Amino acid sequence: MIYPFEYGGIRLTSPYGERALEGTSGFHGGIDLVGLETDRVVSTVSGTVAASACVTDKSDATWMWGEHIIIAGDDGRVYFYFHLDKRLVARYERVEAGQVIGVMGNTGFSFGAHLHFEIRESDAATRINAAEALGIPNMEGCYEPKGEKSMKDQDIIDAYLRYVDRNTGDTCDAWARDYTDWARACGLFKSDGDGNFRWQAPISRQELCAVLYRFYRMMENGSTAARD
Repeated sequence: MIYPFEYGGIRLTSPYGERALEGTSGFHGGIDLVGLETDRVVSTVSGTVAASACVTDKSDATWMWGEHIIIAGDDGRVYFYFHLDKRLVARYERVEAGQVIGVMGNTGFSFGAHLHFEIRESDAATRINAAEALGIPNMEGCYEPKGEKSMKDQDIIDAYLRYVDRNTGDTCDAWARDYTDWARACGLFKSDGDGNFRWQAPISRQELCAVLYRFYRMMENGSTAARD
């Protein structure tokens, strides 16, 4: 069975079985998963959408599911996808294994973005171990799809090694050298030998140095825009 994310590995954050949540013990009928490379949720099997909904009435216990999709699999089992941010399929729609059906979210009774994935027998009541069905250990951890490696992995590694020195992680692009040397000289930061210029950060240190340098020069020149 394929993983319920479009591609890449998964992190299992809460296994199937007995657990304590918010101080209350109970049976966790599914597994909680986070996609390591994507938040796009796919159907693990081919089948028909039995439900695509969100219940807001808290007198109905299913409000805890948040935005959810239930698929009646061609194999006779029923598949549940809870806490979605978005639902991308409608009730009675036919879906194929691997088809994107929604986006991982944090709706309903949830304490962080994840997918609650659950499998039941044809009676829609008897739960089975979803981790076992996916072929992964029923324990917290990160797991890669068996027999395949994400196509993105090597690209990320290659790009990292092109832009970041293997030994110290402190190299930077040529265009930023003057800015970073200036920032170091001013004592704005110290090299920690562990990725000061790590590739694909939300804003790299070298970009920050360029911004600080330009801002500093504007202040020196008495720019009112800078003061504002």
